[in-house]
Amino acid sequence: MLLSFIYTLLISKNNYSPLPPINNIYYTCITIPLIGKQDILYERKEKLISKLKLSGKVNVNGYIYFNNNNYYDYTIDDNLNKILKKYKCSFLDPYYDNNKDIISFEIRLNLLRYTKKLRLYNIKSNYFYNKKKLLK
Repeated sequence: MLLSFIYTLLISKNNYSPLPPINNIYYTCITIPLIGKQDILYERKEKLISKLKLSGKVNVNGYIYFNNNNYYDYTIDDNLNKILKKYKCSFLDPYYDNNKDIISFEIRLNLLRYTKKLRLYNIKSNYFYNKKKLLK
């Protein structure tokens, strides 16, 4: 009995990841006041590297590099850094929900004093498919 309990704990711990699975793609579209429509596409390319693609009013591709010892410690490349500085914005509280397969974070545009919670959905999920179907 004790061995099965320990085994269950090990399995659940190994299945948990603070980052999405490699090669999964997540998407959301938002409308920001005075800026317009913005599409956000996130793909985890390798164990410690993810790609972020912004298209709409702001068009840029960039990479996020995660620290191997602490996944919540990350750096962004120069392309994304330039956009954050140009529009004086920041990302807060990034979180991956392993159970729902959703990425969430807040975006803060300091010039506009605007903050919005964003959720990026796996493009292969039923939720994304149903939402896309409703928008047509």
